[in-house]
Amino acid sequence: MDRVLGLIALAVFTGFIGIIVFSVLKPALIAVALIGCGLAAYDIWGQLFKGKKPQG
Repeated sequence: MDRVLGLIALAVFTGFIGIIVFSVLKPALIAVALIGCGLAAYDIWGQLFKGKKPQG
C-alpha cells in the first residue's frame, strides 16, 4: 500500500509541476522543474525498492 501511495504522490507532484511549467514556459523554470522531479523520483525509487536487511 505504501508503494502505491508513493507512486500516486509522485504522479500528482509531477502533474502539478507540469501544469506550472507548461503555463509559464521559461527555460530556467523547466530546468528547475526537471531537477526537482528527478530528485523526487530518485527518492521515491530509493524508498520503494530498497532491500530490507535482516535483523541480528
